[in-house]
Amino acid sequence: MIALNRERSKMVTNKSLQRMTGLTLAVLLLTGCGGAPTEPTLEATPILPTATSTPATATAVPTATAEAPSDLQPLSSDECINLADAMSQTLGIPGETTEAPFEDHVSQRMGTGCQATITGTGLDFEDVQVVGNALRRMIQAQGWYEDFRYGGGGPTGELTGFRQANKLCRLLVGWEPSEDANCPSDQPIHACELSPEQKLYTISLNCVQDTTAATTHLELEPKRIQFAPGAISAQVESSLTVGGVDRYVLTATAGQEMTLNFSVTSAVDSAEMSTTLNVWGADGTLLRSGYVDTTGRVGELPSTQDYYIDVISVVQDTVDYKLEVIIPPAASQPQPEPTRIQFAPGVISAQVQGSLAAGRSDRYVLSAMAGQEMTVNLSDSSAGVNAILVIWGADGTVLISDHADATTWVGRLPSTQDYYINVRSVAQDSVDYTLEVIIP
Repeated sequence: MIALNRERSKMVTNKSLQRMTGLTLAVLLLTGCGGAPTEPTLEATPILPTATSTPATATAVPTATAEAPSDLQPLSSDECINLADAMSQTLGIPGETTEAPFEDHVSQRMGTGCQATITGTGLDFEDVQVVGNALRRMIQAQGWYEDFRYGGGGPTGELTGFRQANKLCRLLVGWEPSEDANCPSDQPIHACELSPEQKLYTISLNCVQDTTAATTHLELEPKRIQFAPGAISAQVESSLTVGGVDRYVLTATAGQEMTLNFSVTSAVDSAEMSTTLNVWGADGTLLRSGYVDTTGRVGELPSTQDYYIDVISVVQDTVDYKLEVIIPPAASQPQPEPTRIQFAPGVISAQVQGSLAAGRSDRYVLSAMAGQEMTVNLSDSSAGVNAILVIWGADGTVLISDHADATTWVGRLPSTQDYYINVRSVAQDSVDYTLEVIIP
C-alpha cells in the first residue's frame, strides 16, 4: 500500500473503511460528536501491490476475491487505477485502493467494489464542499454522470453517486472529530470548536460494475440523426427497457449552437428523474451529463466533428420518449482576440475589468504550470447571473464549459500550457464585469 506523503495525514485502516462503507449515511447525518457508529461486521479487503510497476500516484491493482459471486463486482484493474490516479492528482495526496463492500440502497443489492481512499486533516482539505466539487468535476470529465438518487449529506459530509453505462460509483467526502476534541455528545457538531488538525477527513470513491447488464457503452451501435435539407432540427422517438441505453450520433460544425428538447411520453413515476442524457464529442469533450436541465441549450459546439447523445434509463420500468435536436446554422460572428493576463512580480493574482454587449464574449489567455491550483472568479454589476465562464487549455482540455453556467472555478491544472478564459454574456443588455484569476 502507498502511504500518504504528509506526516500529519493518517493511513487508512480497516476500521475506517468499515465505518465509511457500512454506515455511510449514518456518518453523514450525525449531528453530535459523541455518537460514533458501531462498526459493521463486513471488512474491507486490502489489495496488495503486484510486481507490475505503476505511476507514482497509482495504487495497488484489485484482484478477484474468493467470495460468492455477486452481480455487483469491482471495476477492471485499469479503470480502478485510472480513477484512483485521477483522484490523487486532483487532491494532491496519494491514497490506497482496496476491495470493499458495496451496498446499492436504490436497487437493494450488495456486492464488492473497488474503493480508492485518501485521508488527511483540515490542514489538507479546505472543507467538504470544496473537495466534493473538485472530485465531481474530475469524475464527470471522465464521462460519468451524477445520479441524484444516491446523494445525501449532513453537517460532516456528503455522498454523491455517479453512473456510466453498467457502472456505479459512490463518492463519500466526510470528516469526524479527533479523539482529543472532547466534543459534547448532547450538542450538534457545529457547536464544537475544532482546530483544522482535529478534523479527520476520509474521502472514498467506491465503484462497481453490474455484471447482469446486457450492454455497455463500448458495445452500443449509434443511430445517426440526419437533418432534412434546409431543416435545423430532427426528432426521434423510441423506447427504453429497464436499464437500457440508446446512443445517437450527428455531425455538426464548430460555433453552431445545439439545443435538446427531451420528454418522456409513457406513464412512469417521476418522469423527470427516469432518464439521463450524456452529450459528448468524438474527441472526448463532455458537453452535458446527468438529469439537470435535460431540456434546453447544450451550448456552442467547440469543434467540427461527430457528437454523441446517450439516452439512459435509470428506473425499473419501460420508458417511452421523444428527443428533438435543434442546430441552427453557425452565426458569422468573429471569435474575440485573446487578451493576455500577466501577473506582477511576486503577486499571485490579477484582475481585469470589461464590458460586454448582449450575447458577446471576451477572451483572455494566461500561462500556468502543471499542478498549480487556479481560482477564477467572475462578478458583474447587476443582480443575478449575467455572464458566465468557459475555461479550456491550449491542448483542448475543457476545464468548465458553458453548460455549467458558472461564475467561479477552482481546480488543479493538468499540464503546463496556455489556458483560455471566455467571459460570455447571457444577459439581454450590456454588462460590466470584473474577472479575477488567482494562482498561488
